[in-house]
Amino acid sequence: MGLFAVGVNHRSAPIEVREKLSVSPSVLPEMMARLRDFADEGVFVSTCNRVELYISVEGRESAGDMVSRFFAGHSGLDQGDIAGMLYEFSGKDAVRHLFKVVSGIDSMVPGETQILAQVKDAYMQSVAEGMTGPVLNPLFQAAFRTAKLVHTDSRISERKVSVGSVAVDLAESALGGLNDKRVLVIGAGKMSELTLRHLAAKGARSIFVANRTYERALELAEEFRGKAVKFDALDENLAQADIVVASSAAPHYLINSERVCKAMAERDDRPLFLIDIAVPRDVSPEVRALQGVYLYDIDDLQKVVKENLALRESEVKSCLKMVEDAADAYREEAKEGEAAPLIKEITRRLHGIRREEMDRSRAKLSSASDEYTGEVERLTERLVNRILHELLKAVRAEASSRNGLRRGGLTAALCRLFNTPLADGKHVRILERPPHR
Repeated sequence: MGLFAVGVNHRSAPIEVREKLSVSPSVLPEMMARLRDFADEGVFVSTCNRVELYISVEGRESAGDMVSRFFAGHSGLDQGDIAGMLYEFSGKDAVRHLFKVVSGIDSMVPGETQILAQVKDAYMQSVAEGMTGPVLNPLFQAAFRTAKLVHTDSRISERKVSVGSVAVDLAESALGGLNDKRVLVIGAGKMSELTLRHLAAKGARSIFVANRTYERALELAEEFRGKAVKFDALDENLAQADIVVASSAAPHYLINSERVCKAMAERDDRPLFLIDIAVPRDVSPEVRALQGVYLYDIDDLQKVVKENLALRESEVKSCLKMVEDAADAYREEAKEGEAAPLIKEITRRLHGIRREEMDRSRAKLSSASDEYTGEVERLTERLVNRILHELLKAVRAEASSRNGLRRGGLTAALCRLFNTPLADGKHVRILERPPHR
């Protein structure tokens, strides 16, 4: 098969190039129409960190020139400049690369799972456009199975590696769950929003947002079905909160020891978990000394992120072995698959002959016992299966050999004998089994 994976990623091209090469879903049909000019099948993967084409093109040893011209056509970039940033994989290397990508091994953050969903979306769009077939359909299905295996059988995605997700995991561990906890968010910027998404995903439902601009607090609170509170009511809401996410743009501490002591006096010994992701910090480090108070600032969280990232990176080697094994297995299956129609037809024909001969012999066996007739039935079936075993083993061996199926080999002779095409649809006619006289 003429399989190629060609593209750029965060290692080979800067963001200024990647954003020009990227394609939005709205223009994908137009891109697919252009892709049909030179590819039999194609999947276009476009994310913030990579832009790649997976294509099937017969009779080509390289696809880099075609793809660089294709990319230049919609990006406005010079084809020569693009070509200098492209990587290209073919055959087994293309299979291996796709398996690494969907498994998150090739990502900026090892083990991230968002790329799997993005590649699935890209594949389904190509399916909808009629741009997948006998090469890319089984390939991408095998890739998705490999990604599942990697994430299930390794620890590469086990630890969180974003500040927000780490903070939420720490809060969940310290408080024994988040379902019944009250969350106060101070500040309504991007970091607050991202942390809120992690909290909501973990089950937090009672959310309050305080911001100096009340309208922005309303917007963020509505998105998470929470409630906006006035910024000057901070003390009252601090006393009621279980978790505080502080991410304001204040130039000084908003929460000091005095404020926290006052809040703790009204809490009936309930612990208070403070997540300070602001720079400059919103929470005075002195509150760490207070009983029942947990404080994590941005440096604390980054330290945990670094440890978790190191654990993920330590898993990469074993995950690469899984990918390599899966790529080898897929290539063997793909080679075998070329002979699948022949294997099916040989099996059908020989068992058909056995049934015909048994039917002809039933009259002669009419006086025999059912036990004897059954034994003859089983004997003939065993004989056919023994013959099939050796024959099909030879066909599979030829299909899996380095040269694959050869027109002058055993498989070609069997195709002529059984009048059966290979998976590519090519065959020559042969003598059918003559009718019994």
